[in-house]
Amino acid sequence: MDFCETIEWNFSAENELVLTRNHFCEEPPTRDISKLTDSLKLKLIENKIEFNHNGKLIDEFELLGINKNETKTELILKRIKK
Repeated sequence: MDFCETIEWNFSAENELVLTRNHFCEEPPTRDISKLTDSLKLKLIENKIEFNHNGKLIDEFELLGINKNETKTELILKRIKK
């Protein structure tokens, strides 16, 4: 698959994470990093992942697949449109 954007999740606590967005479709490629105060809480429900900030649902994704190797685990997600 060819993607223009990847999102990295860096966990700051057990269920909290900070997002890094990498944009590859335009030159030069860019990267956006959220602040620790913008951290999101992660909730996994069956094959759905919810992101919450301050108790409010921000985004949700369907889990399509998992690729795992010795150094990382990669999730393939599809955004659930509201």
